[in-house]
Amino acid sequence: MFSNAAYGQYRVEMNVYWGEREFVRYNNSLESFRFDSIPLAPCGVPQIEVKFDIDANGILSVTAVDKGTGKKQDITITGASTLPSDENGGN
Repeated sequence: MFSNAAYGQYRVEMNVYWGEREFVRYNNSLESFRFDSIPLAPCGVPQIEVKFDIDANGILSVTAVDKGTGKKQDITITGASTLPSDENGGN
């Protein structure tokens, strides 16, 4: 779930990373995803549910839905399963 951090915030930006490292800076940035048109509300009230789905071909689908309005946005990221050689044992 995502929400606004301040009253009057009409969008949130979500950064999609791939990896299992403890610190996000050591993982791979795949895409930035912006959810617009959030209704004005107090901090933390809008509830934006984000779902991730990766298929057998490594295509990642990210879907965000505002639980209050039903507004939906999505992106598709191809090549999400491509590993750098240092991440997959050099193969």
